[in-house]
Amino acid sequence: MLAKLAYVLRNFVESKGQKALAQEMEWWPRERTKAWQWAKVKGLLEHAQGAVPYYQRLFADLGIQASDIRSWDDFASLPILTKEDIQDNLGRLLARGARAVENQTGGSTGQPLRFYQDTEYKEWETVSLYWGFNLCGFRGGEKQVFLWGSDYDSKWHKNLKVRLRDLTHNIRFINAFDITDRQLKRVAQELSRWQPDYMWGYASTLGLLADQIVKGGLQLRPKGVQSTAGTLYPSLRNKLEQVFGKVVYDRYGSREVSNIAHECSEHQGLHEASFHNYVEIIGGDDFGLGKIIVTNLHNKAFPFIRYDIGDLAIWANRRCGCGRSFPLLERVVGRTVEIITSPSGKLIDGEFFTHLFYKVKGVRRFQIVQESHNLLVIRIVKAEDFETDTLSFLESKIKEHGDPKFEIRFEFVDRIPPLSSGKMAFVLSKVPVKLR
Repeated sequence: MLAKLAYVLRNFVESKGQKALAQEMEWWPRERTKAWQWAKVKGLLEHAQGAVPYYQRLFADLGIQASDIRSWDDFASLPILTKEDIQDNLGRLLARGARAVENQTGGSTGQPLRFYQDTEYKEWETVSLYWGFNLCGFRGGEKQVFLWGSDYDSKWHKNLKVRLRDLTHNIRFINAFDITDRQLKRVAQELSRWQPDYMWGYASTLGLLADQIVKGGLQLRPKGVQSTAGTLYPSLRNKLEQVFGKVVYDRYGSREVSNIAHECSEHQGLHEASFHNYVEIIGGDDFGLGKIIVTNLHNKAFPFIRYDIGDLAIWANRRCGCGRSFPLLERVVGRTVEIITSPSGKLIDGEFFTHLFYKVKGVRRFQIVQESHNLLVIRIVKAEDFETDTLSFLESKIKEHGDPKFEIRFEFVDRIPPLSSGKMAFVLSKVPVKLR
């Protein structure tokens, strides 16, 4: 009862207006939503030309004004913002006089970034996260477990104030980056006893937990399971549904722009978070599979305008049975998150490496390949500001948090080719995961 009351009060105070608008927009006619998005895009373009040096130069080079962009077709003709553009123009992409906080991502495609986010963005980010929770059926106060990681996220859950908040909100946080198979067994047993109502976690870690539940003869039947930070392939979805029930929801998002699309209870695709991002899919193949291009509608401090996020997707040519008007992604391709098995048996979620690369500069792309239990090959495409002590830093952190018995071999390459599917796999393991 206390947790439900705390949740209700918190949501009443935080982002009340934005949340109400997002919930209302789900049922608007599509044309009205597109008009709302267009007004946001126009305002963003005018702001970018007036206050962001990168876009001032871009418009000057194109010989146009923001006011010349009068339609979605005009908008689609603007150059795409790449990760290389962000790496090379970090200061010039920051609006003059902006009040913003720095954030980082290791990138699902192995291309680390730094960027900035302002207060308006952070408010809408919160809205988008709660929107995704609500699509899973979450209404507040139920028992939740986060199978998550990263120093950035997990450090807050070590803070006394946040630990008290977690307690009053029925939240348990499990660091998915630092877990052995023995610890995973204990986690499975604890969760089986506690029986959380909702689980939020990395796709690969949820798969490992499901394996351990089966292996231990346990039962865990939550009301909802949200899978993210990895592609929810049909085989993995089937496994999760067999173990946890048909309550699995796919979430697609990123640290740069937060929620991009989310599955609802009809499980017919992923709804674009139209109140937060505008999504394009370009260069589609014969089956409609193309690049995802995202424009965030709220971050004026550091505009992401027509941003190539590095993933592939296909639109669904239908309306969802739920009646929501937000367009549907049929599926997202491009997020393969592997599990590395260390020499001592520790299971390391591939997302560990993306977060590790938060802390280094001068890396355009990276890829980790586990050739054997002992050998990790780390391929790096260097940028001009690559620092020589980066290698010792990476090796020390991998051995400290992974396993001191790892043999680490660095290779500098000019490019890292995608897989035949077009995905850029940043972690590849040739060692099968085995549970004791």
